[in-house]
Amino acid sequence: MTIYHLAEPEHWAAARTSGSYEQSTLGRTLAQEGFIHCSSAEQWPVVRRAFYAAYPEPLEEIVSCAVQQAEQGRWGGGEPVSGDPEDWVALVHWDADVADREGTKMQWSIQRADLEAGRFDRTYVTGYYNP
Repeated sequence: MTIYHLAEPEHWAAARTSGSYEQSTLGRTLAQEGFIHCSSAEQWPVVRRAFYAAYPEPLEEIVSCAVQQAEQGRWGGGEPVSGDPEDWVALVHWDADVADREGTKMQWSIQRADLEAGRFDRTYVTGYYNP
């Protein structure tokens, strides 16, 4: 069984740096609650929609970027690009834990239709580094 915990990005980044995670849930620390709130695979999407909706999903940002690049003729080869995150699949989301490159993120996504067709030439890759 997999257990899930939703974390605010800034708290997760601080925990990765310090090696200690001090949050229990949204706006409450471990010291205040006495435990860390967790969810099952069925529960976490409900918790995310109910309490973490202010934080964009990684796919929303990727899709927005892909659509913008396609509109500018820089990606997509002139083929349709969906602006609906439901039409996309995240293949890889990698938070690189590399010395002197902390905060580096790589994301590799593809539209569902392209995945089903085996069109891996239409994957969309983003990279982020905040020195």
